Amino acid sequence: RRSLAFVAGQAHSKHTKRYLMEAKRGDVKAQFILGNKYHNADGAPHGDVKAYAWLNVAAKQGYPKAAAARDTVAQALTPDALLEARNLSMRYLSEYAHPSRRLPGR
Repeated sequence: RRSLAFVAGQAHSKHTKRYLMEAKRGDVKAQFILGNKYHNADGAPHGDVKAYAWLNVAAKQGYPKAAAARDTVAQALTPDALLEARNLSMRYLSEYAHPSRRLPGR
């Protein structure tokens, strides 16, 4: 018999997979939510490098609150991890952001 926590974890994981799929399709809200899920380990493994990357993609496309959330995550990263996060973010931007929505900067 499965515990309620196990079932809830599966549901969170299923939602996270859906957000990842939508984020990769360019859905800026999904990118923001996914970044927060990685930061808070909510249905996704904790990972501030991925959190920063997705939040930065959302911020570059003008999503409200994404820049503030990205900057909060950045404060928790070491300099090396921040460099890794920025590099990952640039890759995600080129792969998953719509060019018409990209804002200059970071």
